[in-house]
Amino acid sequence: MPSRITRDVLVEFSQFVLFDVFGDASLAEIDIPRDSAWVAASGYGGARFHAMDQSIFAAIAVEVHQHAPADPMPEVVHGCEGEFATPTGRLLLASLTGSPSDTAIALPSPGRYRFRARRWAVDQRDPDRSYDTFESWIIQIWHATG
Repeated sequence: MPSRITRDVLVEFSQFVLFDVFGDASLAEIDIPRDSAWVAASGYGGARFHAMDQSIFAAIAVEVHQHAPADPMPEVVHGCEGEFATPTGRLLLASLTGSPSDTAIALPSPGRYRFRARRWAVDQRDPDRSYDTFESWIIQIWHATG
């Protein structure tokens, strides 16, 4: 059974991160694709994720699996797969400039990991929230092999 963490994360400048801020990695070293339709960019330290809008909240579920899981939503067209390395095995799911909703996620160990990300828009009219529109994401993570 995978571990699963779900949070609403503030999206700033159309981006949020899942990144190892506890080690020597620098987010500046992850190049952003020139194509405006990019979903994620990854490398040493973790990944940047690109939302469909800016200054919104994203409902994000991060699942940590032992092995490559089945795609939970193959019909969702906005998605990608990638790989990153983490020097400490600890990631922060966070907005770019920091937010009270930022959440630490412990992976089984330092090393190389694969991920699959899926995003879709949600029209939210919840009186308990101060925003009307946000996205939902599922990000699955597992050890890279080979």
